[in-house]
Amino acid sequence: EGQYHKAAEALTRYLLAQPNSIRHHDKLSRLLLAMDDRPQALAHGQQYMTRLHELGDDARLYFVYGHYEQLDPRFMPEEPAVRVNLASALFERGKYSACCRLLANLHKQAPHFPQLAAAYLLMARALMDGFQQGDKAAQYLKFILAKFPEAPEREAAEQLLARLTP
Repeated sequence: EGQYHKAAEALTRYLLAQPNSIRHHDKLSRLLLAMDDRPQALAHGQQYMTRLHELGDDARLYFVYGHYEQLDPRFMPEEPAVRVNLASALFERGKYSACCRLLANLHKQAPHFPQLAAAYLLMARALMDGFQQGDKAAQYLKFILAKFPEAPEREAAEQLLARLTP
């Protein structure tokens, strides 16, 4: 009791051997947040969220992200697939600004990310539905059409763009 740093070290060692233990990731996350160890908590948050995404625990991923975003409003998952997953969950909940923040400049940070067309289609929808910014949405749709001619999202991008252009 009271030896929080030793507990954090023990949990970290355990997770090196058992990286899929969500229970232990959760314990370490809560401990680091309670200790107000921002750098360690945010660093662990990257690993924890990636693991949640890999295991398909989308509901927990969404709520865990909320904890890290409260700790640091500029918190950004490094893994592009995690960002797209979270952006989709935020979009579904009508949190368009947060959705767009996660997807902004994804092509610069992850130019070879295979789901980039899907990410930017979601971005265009968020701009349209959340902000009525058809001009910005059209830029993303044109980007999809120009850069990803074979993407499955091409047809949806064409349809949305047709709705935006008179």
